[in-house]
Amino acid sequence: MRRLSLLSVTLGLALAISPMTAWAQDMATSEGAVADQEPAAVEVVNDADLAEQTTADGGTEQTDAAVAPTPVADAPAAVEAGEQTEVAAPADASETDETLAVQSDAAEQTEESVARIEAASRQYGVSVSSGTNGEAVALSSSKNQLGDYWRTVHNEDGTYTFASLKGGWLSVSGSVKSGASIAINATTGLHWVLTNNDDGSVSFAPTGYSALRMQLQSAAAAGTKLQLANASSAATQRFFLNYHDALTEALTEGSRVSDGIVQIESVSKPGKLLDVSKASKSNSANIGVYTATGGLNQKYMLTGVGNGLYTVKSVNSGKNVEVSRESTKSGANIAQYTESGKLHQLWYLIETPEGTYLRNAKSGLAMTISGSNVQLGASDAAARFTVRRVSVVDDGAVYRISPSYATSMYLAVAGNSTADKANVQLSKSDWRVKMNDNKSFALYNLRSNRALGVNGSLASGSNVVASDAAAAWIAYINADASLSLRLRDKGSVGLDINRCSSSEGANVALYTGNSSKAQKFVFSLSKALTAAVAAGKPVDSKVYAIGSVSASGKMLNVRGGGTASGTLVEIYAADNKAKQKFEFEYQGNGLYRIQAANSGKFLGVTGNATKKSSKVVTFTRSDTLAQLWYLVPSGSGYGILNAKSGLALDIAGGKTGNGANTIVYTSKGSKNQQFTLKDAQLVSDGTYVITSELALPLVLDVKDSSQENSANIEINRSLGTASQQFVITYLGNGVYKVINKASGKSLDVKGASEENSANVAQYTYKGSDNQKWLIGVSDNGGITFMSLKSGKMLDVKGGTKKIGTNVIQYAENNKQSQGWVLKSGSWSFGAEVVRIARTQLGGTYSYVSSGYFPKTKSYNCSGLTWWVYHTVGYDVSHNQGYHSYYMAEENLTDSTMWQTERAGNWKTNPKDLKPGDLVYFSPVGSKWYTGHVGIYIGNNQMIHSWPTTGVSIANIYTFSSKDKFVGGGLPL
Repeated sequence: MRRLSLLSVTLGLALAISPMTAWAQDMATSEGAVADQEPAAVEVVNDADLAEQTTADGGTEQTDAAVAPTPVADAPAAVEAGEQTEVAAPADASETDETLAVQSDAAEQTEESVARIEAASRQYGVSVSSGTNGEAVALSSSKNQLGDYWRTVHNEDGTYTFASLKGGWLSVSGSVKSGASIAINATTGLHWVLTNNDDGSVSFAPTGYSALRMQLQSAAAAGTKLQLANASSAATQRFFLNYHDALTEALTEGSRVSDGIVQIESVSKPGKLLDVSKASKSNSANIGVYTATGGLNQKYMLTGVGNGLYTVKSVNSGKNVEVSRESTKSGANIAQYTESGKLHQLWYLIETPEGTYLRNAKSGLAMTISGSNVQLGASDAAARFTVRRVSVVDDGAVYRISPSYATSMYLAVAGNSTADKANVQLSKSDWRVKMNDNKSFALYNLRSNRALGVNGSLASGSNVVASDAAAAWIAYINADASLSLRLRDKGSVGLDINRCSSSEGANVALYTGNSSKAQKFVFSLSKALTAAVAAGKPVDSKVYAIGSVSASGKMLNVRGGGTASGTLVEIYAADNKAKQKFEFEYQGNGLYRIQAANSGKFLGVTGNATKKSSKVVTFTRSDTLAQLWYLVPSGSGYGILNAKSGLALDIAGGKTGNGANTIVYTSKGSKNQQFTLKDAQLVSDGTYVITSELALPLVLDVKDSSQENSANIEINRSLGTASQQFVITYLGNGVYKVINKASGKSLDVKGASEENSANVAQYTYKGSDNQKWLIGVSDNGGITFMSLKSGKMLDVKGGTKKIGTNVIQYAENNKQSQGWVLKSGSWSFGAEVVRIARTQLGGTYSYVSSGYFPKTKSYNCSGLTWWVYHTVGYDVSHNQGYHSYYMAEENLTDSTMWQTERAGNWKTNPKDLKPGDLVYFSPVGSKWYTGHVGIYIGNNQMIHSWPTTGVSIANIYTFSSKDKFVGGGLPL
């Protein structure tokens, strides 16, 4: 026969070389090569090797002598049950996106075909089940198995050779003689001379043995075996060659491509991919086309079984794409089903300049699109596809990685820690893929932005952690469609769940690679989070006013300026108030928190719902995706999409009036889903006292009221002095300068340091970044100061509620030590307490235990002090002393006295007291047995509520002949 050539063809079919190229072969010979997982075999074709290679179909130049041809099944074998297939990253773009080395037969292919060799009755055909060396050939009634068909080669000398599509050559067992059994030979095939009979049948004689014929050993029936026998005219020596057009076309014209993971995109509907409906893993799940999602239900393992035939297996389910009910009719539905090896589950690829046809091996009809459904049909425009090589996981995609036996749990970082080398265990978290140049990939935790790595050596038993040092992983597809992860640098060990546990907190470590369920994982794509990663960071972290594109002049607004969780978010006419200002806090991976300036609460979806039309409200910070958002350019603004559901922020019903609710809804890009972000000045220019959220009486102050450069900034008791007043000026783009009123010097990070715990001092303003501050929103509705230089927050060292504590910078932690509340002008805590207390003068004494009734100005002594402090904005205990003299109650650590003494503010000399301090009295002269409390206003006087005088001003020494002053101070 003519020698078949190998052509390197440039195709629209953009399949890359197989995973087992040079790099994978190198890996197989390195330390730790995988022993129990067999990657799909690959034949690499190089032009320089053409003279030495056979075709993918095993054709070689043959002579008249007996031949030992290359086995038919030399294409990559299908993955057997229990085997695992290595799936690497795509090759370089030049290999993956443009060209493919394809093995294709030359134009003259008329001397090869595929036929069923049928017995005289035509009911039964010559068949094999496995194609293994020595297997006896027998009759079968089947017409839908590979072993029922034979590759028929008409040699140049007029003889024929026959190769089973299942594997191996038609030969004999032992010597060529009468009685020899007809069997498969894996390496050597007999040449046969075919003699035409008068009924259209042929007889098979081995070349050189004209007196012998292939014959049935008994009457034709399923299972009847064949042998050589002396020539006769018996029906048992007569056979018909029933040629199969589709299998012949696959053999002679089908493209030869490397095994691997592919996506199959419609040419007539660009962007639409072959898709298993609803990512189902069930038999008979429909195959359609759908917009690209990156899901595993849109990825398929293309595996060659020889002779131009392939299985197309869903990576998501491990099931084969097939023609439903084994139909050969146009319009027959295409679905997925457990692998059967039958022809209706086999496909071949016919390449044209306009695209690739995927034709079914049984009927020869092409896979085609009708609406969004995929079915059998004609070879027209709707039947053309682009087959593109991809990785099993996508660069930038976000997955939940679950044990295959416990899909409600995912790999996570212990305690959601962001620390380096935090332990990885079972909980709930998400991971972003980053493809490496060496065809492996890294996994980055979305919460900590640290990579899945190994603590210590790459040995079995080493702990798996979230680390700055990313491990390189290779994915293997298991027979059940789960994935196993092995180390690129040591393939003998893989990711393993301790004791196959499904409990939250179960440890994840390395362990010697095996086939146990502890090493099998399910990757579930998060479409919303993947979209967020793709969106990136379109805007800076700062405060914005969010305007509606559809409702001109209307802004996103917290209804009524409410501060409670669950307050609705609406649109309303612009008023430049805090309820219409929102801080966008970038969290990495394209995600933002959106925080309301008026309350410190975060935009979220009511009930954390994923249903469209769910309302958007404000919530206290929580660790949920429903409080995370990502931005995509849309029209003249941005679409704001929820990270949990992928639904878009939407003005309900497209309304434009004041008070229209916001909801989440299917993203359509409509104007009522488009919003503008306008730079908003959170703090107006002016002079402020900067109070700490740790305790309202504590404020920023220059140590010892110093005028010098480098004088420390500390927290001190609010006194209303100029050294406690700061002039805040907006510089634009969310940035402010903060100048002390007394010294004229700027709030400054000492030495322009970017380290945690660097000291904050005052220094002459020079406009450097360590003197500029981004003002944001704190979780308690106050504000935060972030150094423009370091990105770290103004922080009370150690979170200590103590006068004189140093102020530093520290990484953001959302604690009260980093939260601040602004008070205008020369405000002081003590003066405000006294002012509020004076408004209640003239009130009556209350004998009710709760002790405060502001509407009627009726109080007992501790009721008055509690209500005044609460009204100013600082809550303390309602209990007054360690032990109530009159009520016989022990309060111990739940008392204002305990708070005062613990803070080191207990004073027994009235000269040391400040206005606004609490003062305590005891009938027995002991602070351990107190019976009365008041508010000190200076000059030995207090405001108190007393049974005989009501709410009044009294001298702390003379108001009673029985109760004695025992001390007082500021409770912190």
